[in-house]
Amino acid sequence: MRLRFMAAAALLLFGVACRPRVPVEVVRTLNDVRQVGVFVSPHSYEHFVRGELAAASGDDETAVLHYRQARAGAHDDALIAAHMAEALDRLGRIEAADRALNEAAALEQSAEAVHLARAHIEARRGDDQAALAAAIAAVESAPASETAVLELSVRLQCTGAE
Repeated sequence: MRLRFMAAAALLLFGVACRPRVPVEVVRTLNDVRQVGVFVSPHSYEHFVRGELAAASGDDETAVLHYRQARAGAHDDALIAAHMAEALDRLGRIEAADRALNEAAALEQSAEAVHLARAHIEARRGDDQAALAAAIAAVESAPASETAVLELSVRLQCTGAE
C-alpha cells in the first residue's frame, strides 16, 4: 500500500513539474482602471528594476545581466527584452541587440516599448528614416502615450521636419 502511494505521489509530482507553464493572469487596479495581466514573479521584477537602475547609471553590462535574469522566469516580457536590446546595442553587441529586439517583437509585436527601442537603436546606428518609422509605429500602438509622442517629435526634428 505504501509503495503504491509513493508511486502515485511521484507520478503526480512528475506531472505537475513537466506540464507547460501557463502565465497566471491577475487583475490590477491603478487609478480606478482595472487591467488584466500576467503575474510577474518577485524575482523577475527585482532583476528588471536592478537592470533599469544599472542602465540609468550607464552600466549597461550589469543591466544586461539583470535583464537576462528577469527574462529567465516563467513569463518573458517584451518590455524587458526591448530594454535589453537597447543596452546590448549601447555596448556595441549589434547581433545580440537585434536578436533581443526580434524576440521582443515576437512576444508582443504592437508593444510601444518595442517600437521605441527600435527607434532608439536605429537612431544610434544613424538611420533616421527607420528611427522615424519606428517612432510613428510607437505612436500608432499607444496613441495616448506622452513618451511615444515625444520620441516622434525628436525623430521629426532629426529628419529636418518642422
